[in-house]
Amino acid sequence: MPEQRRQRGDAGNVELVGMDDMTREATGWRSQRRRGLACAVAMVLAALVATPAFAHKASVFATVRGKTVSGEAYFRDGTPLRGARITVLDPDGKQLAETQTDSEGKFSVPLVRRCDHRLVVDAGDGHAAESMIRAEEIPADLPGEKPPAPPPAAPPPAPGTQSSALPAPGRSDPASDGLAGVRAELEALQTQLVQLRRDLAAREDRARWSDVLGGIGYILGLMGLAFYFLGASARTRRPASRPEPTPAAPDSRLNAPP
Repeated sequence: MPEQRRQRGDAGNVELVGMDDMTREATGWRSQRRRGLACAVAMVLAALVATPAFAHKASVFATVRGKTVSGEAYFRDGTPLRGARITVLDPDGKQLAETQTDSEGKFSVPLVRRCDHRLVVDAGDGHAAESMIRAEEIPADLPGEKPPAPPPAAPPPAPGTQSSALPAPGRSDPASDGLAGVRAELEALQTQLVQLRRDLAAREDRARWSDVLGGIGYILGLMGLAFYFLGASARTRRPASRPEPTPAAPDSRLNAPP
């Protein structure tokens, strides 16, 4: 055990002052620093492990086009899920269809019923995602859980009269032409809406990725503050070293001959 010697100036006696308090203080500070460093390393490693896992989490986007469900399966970083199995289930969990994604991660499944469709993507290695297609998005002419009532039959035309709804021979029906134009406009609008929904889903995934990186920076900032306050607390508790007093000169009268 190291010791510090302090000499009294009046009597020349030597007093041994132990260094136990200072040693315990230094040992406690080193232990706190080791524990803090271990916690910091553990948090950084956990963040680094969770970041690739989040980046490779699967996502799926699906929409209804006519009587077909089409969509894409991809990782959060934008990489398409190639060869992933797509399973379509009804509300009771019964399988309605099954397919696989192509080289671009896209898929297409025909609709056979008007009900809620749950799409399950399985890419293996624990990568899975789900998407829900509501029955309201599916065409009403498909058979559903409650088939719609048939429309009332139109009365037959009177004998010898020509229906005014039929166009004259050699003339185009203006109503049919207008309906074809409206259908084309609706298809174009649906394409734009599908692209908009796809962009919103991708933006949401990028926002989550930014949240992960921001959380890592927040943790590192808190660790820096913790180390700063631990160091300041240890410096205030450490006792100041007292200077060793200069020994007094021996009294010449004690050494004088009688």
